[in-house]
Amino acid sequence: MRQDAPQALLIAYVLIAPLLVCWLARGAQADPVCSDVALVLAVDTSASVSSGEFLLEKRGIAVAFRDPTVLKAIERAGKVMVSAVFWGDDDMPKTQSNWVSLDDQSGADQFARDLEVTPRQVTGDTGLGAGLATALAKIMSPDVCAVRKIINVSGDGEESSAVRGKHRSPLPSQVRDLATMANVEINALSISNDNPELAQYYSRNVITGPDAFVVDVHEYTGFADAIRRKLIREISPRAVSELPPLPEIERLN
Repeated sequence: MRQDAPQALLIAYVLIAPLLVCWLARGAQADPVCSDVALVLAVDTSASVSSGEFLLEKRGIAVAFRDPTVLKAIERAGKVMVSAVFWGDDDMPKTQSNWVSLDDQSGADQFARDLEVTPRQVTGDTGLGAGLATALAKIMSPDVCAVRKIINVSGDGEESSAVRGKHRSPLPSQVRDLATMANVEINALSISNDNPELAQYYSRNVITGPDAFVVDVHEYTGFADAIRRKLIREISPRAVSELPPLPEIERLN
């Protein structure tokens, strides 16, 4: 499906304009102090995610940010800042958390506690493209400066609301292309309980970056371990070139 040129240009303007403003503003001041990594967790809360599964998502992320191996990866990465976007129907405002600097273990624990008390405010169709667009706009905000910018998206379904009546949303592949132009990495966690081919869908339409990857898990009960392993892999500094490459799709039982 090809987006018409005017709509594609509008989407590009909305997403890229904040970055251009940021560049212009920085040209008139001293070099800012940037983080090594800025990470946005984009979490599926559409109608296909039950209340129990939503709790498994939140608790899994919270547990991961208290895990010693994740904390060690954060320490190795340097200065890391993290935020979250909860997405669902493209017509519904997305729930967003504040940015938290993970300078020490207390920062990671603060982020975990913030997520644990975040209420569910988004449901409806699987607006994956709109969710990715929200995450991309957030990480490209003028107040976000980082050497590496990463979107960690998780979900259990394919885009289902790209075209709804007169309302049009960007497709996941269109947001991916904009992220590629802006040097923003996107990695994915697919929960394939209802769609065995979901990991391939994310691989074809969502992920981008030199080492982009998909972690696939069959059930929400495996979400906590999957998000822990995913965070370690994407936050850790680049592996030395002589190590064998990791698989693009990593399947967990």
